[in-house]
Amino acid sequence: MPKKSQYLVISVCCLLVIGLASFGVFYNQTAVAKKELCARVYTMSTNPSGTQCRGFQSPCDVPTGWKQVNYCGNVRFCIQVMTPAVNPKTQECMWFPTPCDVPQGWHEVSQCPLEVVN
Repeated sequence: MPKKSQYLVISVCCLLVIGLASFGVFYNQTAVAKKELCARVYTMSTNPSGTQCRGFQSPCDVPTGWKQVNYCGNVRFCIQVMTPAVNPKTQECMWFPTPCDVPQGWHEVSQCPLEVVN
């Protein structure tokens, strides 16, 4: 039969392993949240004063204060992402293949309202 001291050593080891595993999970989730979840999507941005426009490898690489844009000078950049927009005259909501395909005068929205089909 094991002695009480052996139970103590086993308990401490188990707690240490669980603690380290928990820290590893927390650390990995934190690292993922900070860097690894940033998509590699080329992003055009202008500096806060609007005097410089350049591209970055991902939105996470854009410096704080810079604004993401679709144009740099006369060069238009448009990401391939489905974009919902509403026609302010008719309230019609449609999805477009890129933000650049949204017709002039329409307003981009986060999503189109759900339609109930009977």
